[in-house]
Amino acid sequence: MYSKSFRVKMTSEQPRQTSYGYKSTGSALYWDWILPLHYIGGGWRLRCSDKVAIMAAVLILGAGLVSVLKSTPLEIEIMELIGQQMAERSARVERVCQRHSTFLLQQYSMWVGTPANWSAVNRSLSYPDLLVHRDHRLVWCKVPKVASTSLVHGFMRVLGRDDLIASVPRGRLHNIIRDLMPHPSPQEDLSSFIAFLVIRHPFQRLLSAYRDKLLNRLEHSQFVWFRDQYGSSIIQNHRRHPQPQQYRDVPTFKEFVEYLVVTPVWKYNEHWRPYYLTCAPCHQRYSIIMKLDSIELESNYLVHITGLHELSPRHVHATINTTYTYPSSGNKHNKFELSDFQVQLLHREDRTGASDSDIESNFFSELNVQLLMKLYSVYKIDFEMFDFSISPFDTYVRLNKKSQSLL
Repeated sequence: MYSKSFRVKMTSEQPRQTSYGYKSTGSALYWDWILPLHYIGGGWRLRCSDKVAIMAAVLILGAGLVSVLKSTPLEIEIMELIGQQMAERSARVERVCQRHSTFLLQQYSMWVGTPANWSAVNRSLSYPDLLVHRDHRLVWCKVPKVASTSLVHGFMRVLGRDDLIASVPRGRLHNIIRDLMPHPSPQEDLSSFIAFLVIRHPFQRLLSAYRDKLLNRLEHSQFVWFRDQYGSSIIQNHRRHPQPQQYRDVPTFKEFVEYLVVTPVWKYNEHWRPYYLTCAPCHQRYSIIMKLDSIELESNYLVHITGLHELSPRHVHATINTTYTYPSSGNKHNKFELSDFQVQLLHREDRTGASDSDIESNFFSELNVQLLMKLYSVYKIDFEMFDFSISPFDTYVRLNKKSQSLL
């Protein structure tokens, strides 16, 4: 399924047959460095996520978060363990691509409007969300609502255009970065480039997109655009009962989900389009797949591999009306510190007060079990590719059902 234009064979590479055609065996970085760390002694090592977490905790409790300016034996070992974890994630993506190749072919062919065969799809696929820094041989899949603003800022610093960060509105900045890092041309060879993306739980990303794009009236021009493009028609087609005044011109979360489950994914806005379409992970191999809830540690690995300290996040754009923020510490040494972050991650951990899990529960409790499972089926490939669970969102729905039975 990896397109020939993207995965041109390197001298040291041999294409191999898969259920979805020929593809390259991957970049030199992945196969010559990361994968050997993972494959030792003739068999796959155990998953290393727990060990990474334990060792990271040692650093956090003892000497602070990993510093990219130091190379102690413990820090080097953590980087190696994260490399193993990245290899596991990349291998999992490939297995899911093979397992669901027929379904994916149908989705891609509908998206690009070609017959349902891989030759036609591969000739027609474009990659507008893959941004390429050719000097540093780096590919980034820009996923909206997953630290994209933070990474746009980082690349602006890499490109020497940090003057634009404060002077240009956020939305415009996202357009400028596409001009500064143009997406791949059809015949461009990126086989030796480092490719990375950042992901988060699909339902957390979906809720964040809903709140930021459809509910957020503070960014007026953005609100009007999303209302006119999506909100009004969703209300017209899915509103069956009167709603409170606050929803007079915006859909409820349930109405939004009802729209999603009856709309083909290739017609989705980029902010809620599945990862498997946005980033084409069955065509472009990603040797670095970071998760937002562990980005504090894993972004150090990106810096470790690329040598670009500017990509260490300093700000993660928050969903509007966030309660939990970490003030900036005025970091001047490119050293990674948690205080550099201003985050509203929809964590699954319970907290006191207006917790993130409470926010998730409040919205997802609007759904019933049938609607939740339909939504899950829309993003099922993403769940499988990136090892996410439907829990605890199914519990929010069950709590809603229980509360309704008591009325």
